[in-house]
Amino acid sequence: MHPQVLEGEKKRYHLLDAIRGVLVICMVVHHGLLSIYMATGNELFSNIFEALHFLSPYFAGAFIVISGICCRFSRSNAKRGAQLFMVACLITVLTVIADSVYDMGISIIFGILHLLAFCMLFVGGFDFAIKKINPYIGMAIFGTLSLLYFIIFTRDGLNYFSSASPWLFPLGWTSPGFFSADYWPVIPWIFVFLFGYYLGNTGLIEKHPEIFCAKPTKIIPFVGRHALLIYILHQPVIYGAAYLIQEITNG
Repeated sequence: MHPQVLEGEKKRYHLLDAIRGVLVICMVVHHGLLSIYMATGNELFSNIFEALHFLSPYFAGAFIVISGICCRFSRSNAKRGAQLFMVACLITVLTVIADSVYDMGISIIFGILHLLAFCMLFVGGFDFAIKKINPYIGMAIFGTLSLLYFIIFTRDGLNYFSSASPWLFPLGWTSPGFFSADYWPVIPWIFVFLFGYYLGNTGLIEKHPEIFCAKPTKIIPFVGRHALLIYILHQPVIYGAAYLIQEITNG
């Protein structure tokens, strides 16, 4: 979302934007299917949503990896993380207020923006230490941790741990009654983010500018460059459209 700077020259790695753009489009379609079903009760949309739902962690994981890679090209990950955290908190406030009025189950307590903000702040705060790890060793460590988590603790989707404390949900330990319409806790997803961070530090992207700087299309990279804005706007647009459909259907 920011110009990616290398050796004093502004460069844009359009392939990363394009991949991120595809993932954002998939996210919007996924959320749209569920919202239309909730508004209309049409089982077709529910069936399509359920058929595609198992792909959600993989698309989100790819998006998180891309975000980790882009840490390599940021002037200040701490600043980006702080800014994103403020946006995430605003989304929490707005969705909780909307939920209290319309009771649509849309409260986002710790969604993907909260997660990415935390990860950026972590990298920004501890970059002096984590950058000392060889990138390939870092990829091996955090790739293995990610796989072990999903193999050992995942059953029919992502399952997280229970806790009596109501304050451990950012880490993945949820108390009874906890609900977040979009929930991406720090564990295990910070492992995925750090895998991307070390992948970005291998120098692979800089070594192949003919691949990563190429711009095969305009639309999809444009979507990727404005992923944050699209994420913020797509939810109220979808829910607003779903609400109108519901009103027209019931009226």
